Amino acid sequence: MGHPHTLAPTEAHPVANRAQAETVEINGLSLNYQEWGDSRSKHALLLLHGFGETSGIWEEIAIELSREFRVLALDQRGHGGSERPRDHNYSRNSQVEDLEAFVEALGLRSVTIAGQAMGGANALCYAAEHPDVVSALIVIEAAPEVLRSGVETMRRLLASADSFVSIDEAVETWEEFYPYATSEQLNRRIKATLTRSEDLTYVWDFDPIFRDATAR
Repeated sequence: MGHPHTLAPTEAHPVANRAQAETVEINGLSLNYQEWGDSRSKHALLLLHGFGETSGIWEEIAIELSREFRVLALDQRGHGGSERPRDHNYSRNSQVEDLEAFVEALGLRSVTIAGQAMGGANALCYAAEHPDVVSALIVIEAAPEVLRSGVETMRRLLASADSFVSIDEAVETWEEFYPYATSEQLNRRIKATLTRSEDLTYVWDFDPIFRDATAR
C-alpha cells in the first residue's frame, strides 16, 4: 500500500512509556489523544478505538510498543476527552476528515494504523484516500456484519443503565452482554468506557447521543 515503509525502532532516542495527554484543534473541535515513545519521529503507529470506547482501550499494548515506536491513540470525536460536536455529526466522512487533519497537524509523513471496529472502518476509509501516507493497516472486527452486530450490542448495553455505583456493578451488567469475555477483558474495556462523575458514580465517557439507535 503506497510506498513501503518500515516502522523504525527509536532505540537511539528517549522513550516515554507513560502516556502524555495532549489536545489538538481539528475541524472546529478539540480532540484529545495520548502519546507514547519518541515524539520526534515522523512515522507513528496510530491506534483507533471502537464505538463507545476511548483511547484508554489501547493503554497496555501502547506501553509495550512505545519501547520501540512512537505510538498515538486518538479519542475520536465525541469519545473520551474529545469534544462533542454540537450538530452531533458522527458520519464516516467527518471522522475520516478528523484523521486527515490529525495526521497533518502532527506533521506525520507516514502512519501505520490499527483500528478496532468503528476505528477500523475509519482507518480503511482513510487508507483508501491516502495510500501514500499509510504504510501498513491493521483492521480488527470491522467487517460490515461484525461491525453492525458490535454496535447493536453496545447500544443495548448503553440503554441498560445510566450509571454504575462501582466497577463491580458494571462488570455484572457487562457480563450479560459479553458472556464469553474474561474478567480481565471486561475490566479493561470498562475502564476505557466509563469515567467517574462528580457524584462518584461511573458514567459513560462519550456523547449521550450514542444511546440513540438512529445516531450515526
